[in-house]
Amino acid sequence: MSHTPGPWVIVSDDEGRCFINSGGVIKAVVATCDQPVSAEHAANARLIAAAPDLLEALEAALNDLDHAYNGAENFAVLAKSKARAAIAKARET
Repeated sequence: MSHTPGPWVIVSDDEGRCFINSGGVIKAVVATCDQPVSAEHAANARLIAAAPDLLEALEAALNDLDHAYNGAENFAVLAKSKARAAIAKARET
């Protein structure tokens, strides 16, 4: 199963709830708290909303590393390993 395509944006309501919105449709409640929304909840919402962009950037970086270094340099091997782990976590693979 694939995730909802980005871009994702943050919206909030009068009750202090933060939502992730994609294409004008609310996809998830990411925080419910007393008003005003805490700085931590707002930061969490921003991170969640950035997830599709972060995943796309990480996949592009991994592709660039694969083509530029072909696993020869130690720093590239470590970076590629971390990138693959993060992608797998995001994709639940």
